[in-house]
Amino acid sequence: MWERADEEKKREDERVEEEEIRKREVQVMERLEDWKENAEKERKKREKIERMKQRTLEDWKVKVEKERRRIEEREREKTEN
Repeated sequence: MWERADEEKKREDERVEEEEIRKREVQVMERLEDWKENAEKERKKREKIERMKQRTLEDWKVKVEKERRRIEEREREKTEN
């Protein structure tokens, strides 16, 4: 009788342990998914910042080129007069 109770207790302990392991596995997988999502968000944020930098650089290049042309035109007008 005691042996049967011991076996049932042992099986119950194993079942509880397996359940705990499954719960931990689920938690780990959820954390991993969260990390992946956060990494993707950070990557997108960095890409957006890089695009903004590139756009700003292009804008400045255009402004500098316009100013250079304006100065050249002014110099040309001075030399013509």
